[in-house]
Amino acid sequence: MTNRSRSMTMTLLIVATVLTLGPVGCRSNLPRQHWWQFWRPKSTQTLEPGKMVLPPPPDAAGAGTGLSTNLPPPISGDTLTGAGKRSGNTAQVAELHTVYFSYDSDQLSSEAQATLDGNLAWLQANANAEIQIAGHCDARGSTEYNLALGDRRAKNVMSYLVSKGIPQQRMTTISYGKENPAVPGDSEEAYSKNRRVEFLVYY
Repeated sequence: MTNRSRSMTMTLLIVATVLTLGPVGCRSNLPRQHWWQFWRPKSTQTLEPGKMVLPPPPDAAGAGTGLSTNLPPPISGDTLTGAGKRSGNTAQVAELHTVYFSYDSDQLSSEAQATLDGNLAWLQANANAEIQIAGHCDARGSTEYNLALGDRRAKNVMSYLVSKGIPQQRMTTISYGKENPAVPGDSEEAYSKNRRVEFLVYY
């Protein structure tokens, strides 16, 4: 065997040894990987322990996200009427007195106007308060008729307060018709207490 053949044989043996055992002094506790594992596509995102990868939020148009953009718009309070216009509950305030009406009438008597003038002081002193004006009727007549009559009573009260400088946007109106009597019974005394407009304050 020539010197050249010996040199080539030794070189091949060294290369085979390195490929089989790995570089000397570079042993690792990690499991051995085959050559083809180094060619797997790798993720460009590094995860931290305990963290989840969430999809990016949709853009304003929702393009390319797979999410539907045909969602209903948020409900504006100005699109609602009556008791549903403002959220929250209502309560009576002692300083806001009830206004009473004559039989089958939605007109404000001199006594009713005097009561409203007395309520103005509280409304002006509590400028941030929003109120509900609720119209009521006595038990006589149909449900539909009394709902309409209660609505007219409530709106006439609101119009009077607006004429006195109370902003209309602070007020809503609602009619309960004959459904919520203040005094039960079929006497004239009960009827006179049920033909009314009450004030409720949102909180």
